[in-house]
Amino acid sequence: MRIGAGPAAGIPETGCVAIGDSRAVVVRVGSEVRAYRNRCSQGGADLGGAGVDDGIVTCGAHQTRFRVSDGVQIGSRRKLERLPVEVVNGEVFVMMPDADPGERPERLLAADRDATWPNGIERPTGQ
Repeated sequence: MRIGAGPAAGIPETGCVAIGDSRAVVVRVGSEVRAYRNRCSQGGADLGGAGVDDGIVTCGAHQTRFRVSDGVQIGSRRKLERLPVEVVNGEVFVMMPDADPGERPERLLAADRDATWPNGIERPTGQ
């Protein structure tokens, strides 16, 4: 699925921006835009909003660091899953993989937090 990430010039060089229901992040270093699956290889943490300094992304959860250029974790063989990026007339598009069966979109997670189930039955407390 092709997802628009907005104008390349609008993607900050100082942090990762989550796109596509937070399934991916985009980051820019100079004129280069990269996209990665929004999952830290260290512990699966969200990389949306992670800081970028001198071409290095730092995960806020564990301070794990990755090179923006190739997604490789510093000091490890682990790496972020890179996604294809296309820039058309200054607009960035990312080719997103189909959702993993284990991933649940935020809208479903939000529904889980509601006080009632979809059929209107009151959710028992403590569940």
